[in-house]
Amino acid sequence: MCEICRTSPCDNRCPNAEPRKCFCSNCNLLITDDDEPYVDGQGNEFCSLVCALEYHNIEKE
Repeated sequence: MCEICRTSPCDNRCPNAEPRKCFCSNCNLLITDDDEPYVDGQGNEFCSLVCALEYHNIEKE
C-alpha cells in the first residue's frame, strides 16, 4: 500500500502513480496525463473530440 495515497495500486493523482499509458481508439496516439481525453459510452478513449466524432462516423456541421 502506498504511504501517500493509501491505496494499492496508487490513485492516478498520487505522485507515486505509474504514468498512464492509453492510446486513442481512433488514431492510436498516446494519451498522456496532460491530455483531457474524451470517453464514449463503451469506454473507448480519444485524444480529441475530432477523433471521437470520426470514430463514430459523426459529421460536425
